[in-house]
Amino acid sequence: MTTTEGSVGAGADTSSDSAPTPASSVSAKGQQIRYRLPEYLGKADDTIAHFNRAGTGTTLLTLNYTALLLSTYLARLSQLQLKPLTSRLTKAAILLPGDNATLLAIITSSPHSNALLHASKTLRALADMISDHRNFRRLFGLLGIYSWAVSTYRYPPKDRVLKSISWIQVFANVLYQYLENAAYLTRWNVVKLSKAQTSSYWLWSSRWWMLHVVLDIGRLLRERQLRAREEGTSEKDVSLTEQENARWWKEWWVNIAYLPLTVHWSLEEGCVSEDAVGALGSVAGILGFRQAWRETA
Repeated sequence: MTTTEGSVGAGADTSSDSAPTPASSVSAKGQQIRYRLPEYLGKADDTIAHFNRAGTGTTLLTLNYTALLLSTYLARLSQLQLKPLTSRLTKAAILLPGDNATLLAIITSSPHSNALLHASKTLRALADMISDHRNFRRLFGLLGIYSWAVSTYRYPPKDRVLKSISWIQVFANVLYQYLENAAYLTRWNVVKLSKAQTSSYWLWSSRWWMLHVVLDIGRLLRERQLRAREEGTSEKDVSLTEQENARWWKEWWVNIAYLPLTVHWSLEEGCVSEDAVGALGSVAGILGFRQAWRETA
C-alpha cells in the first residue's frame, strides 16, 4: 500500500519535473527566433534587392490601376448598401395621396456603407497620387526616346518592315511625350496653355500613344512571321525558347490591354468605364511586373 503510493507519488513528481514551464517555453522560442533571425533578414534583403532590380515603374503601374479598380468596386458596393432604402422611399412616395404631396426623409447610410465609401475615396486618392508621380517621372521620357532613336540608327532592324515600324514608333513617341509633358506642366502652372489647348494636348498625346501600341502589335506579328519563314513552319509552330515565348506573349497581352485604354483616352467622352480602365491597367501592370521579376531573378 505504502509502496504503491510511493511509486505513484514518484511518477507524479517525475512528470511534473519534465513538463516545461511557460518561462522556459518562451525562452526556447526566443532562442529559436534569434537563431533564425539572420536567415529571415537575408531573405528580406534578397526580396527588397529583387524589387529594386525589377524597377519601380511596373510596381507603380500595378499599384495605380489596382487602387483605381478597388476604388470603383468599393464605391459600387457602398451604393448597393443604400439601394434597399432608396427603393422603399420610392414606393412610399408613390403611395402618397394627392398631386402636391411631399415626402421628407433623411437618408442615413449604415456604418458599413460609410466604411466602404471612405475606403473607396482613400484608394482613389492613392491612385491619383501615383498617377501624378508617374506623369512626373515621364517628364524625362524624351531622353530615353533619344537613346532609342540613336540605337535604331546605329543598329537598324534588317527587315524593312520592322525598320519602318521602329522609326514611326520613335516619331510617335516623341510627339506623345512632348504633348503629355506640356499638358502635365500646365496642370502645375509651369507652362501656360488655355483649357482648350490643354485638353487637346492630352487627347493627341494619347492618340500618338495609340499609334505606338498598334505598331507594336504589328511588330510582334512581323517578328513571328519572319521566324516562321526562317524555320519553314507556320506561325503557330514557331519554335521559341521558354524565355522568348514568355516575353512575346507578355508584350502581346500588355499591348492588347493598353489598346482599349489608348482609344478611351483619345476620345473626349471616353468609351470604357472606370472599373474597366482599372482592370485593363492592372492586367498590363501585373504582366509587366511578372516579366521584370523573372528577368531580374
